Amino acid sequence: ETQCHVISLLGYQPNEHGISLYTQQLTESLRLASPDVQDQLRVAGRDTYRMVLSAAFNLPSLIEDAKTKGELSVVDARNMMHKVSLRMQDPEVLEKVAKLCSVSVAMNDSPEAKQIELARKHTVVQNVMVADVYLTEKEGSVSLVQE
Repeated sequence: ETQCHVISLLGYQPNEHGISLYTQQLTESLRLASPDVQDQLRVAGRDTYRMVLSAAFNLPSLIEDAKTKGELSVVDARNMMHKVSLRMQDPEVLEKVAKLCSVSVAMNDSPEAKQIELARKHTVVQNVMVADVYLTEKEGSVSLVQE
């Protein structure tokens, strides 16, 4: 929904076709842009993402840390993703997701009911990921977001 709202402001149809056309044209524009412009867009995208994360998780230090520490190295990013994947595979996290997803609220087997059920399960996974993987402090250490 958010993508449709944003691309409609740029003159694209607010639907799947508009998103597809926008993505194709953006990809082509980036491919043809100079390396300088490509890097400026990469940095702007990264900074925007940091601001969104900072606001969403109430972490004003995220912006300050980025200014003082610079970009995350590939090795550090790989290590961080490894920590995330380990927490995702924690038996407690997996059991919680399985338990919450096993409860069906579908009233029938219609395609609409199946879509609603799928969306509910998707929300369960997202909520567990945020609460139990990113925000939970494990064994006296800080959360992954704070780290």
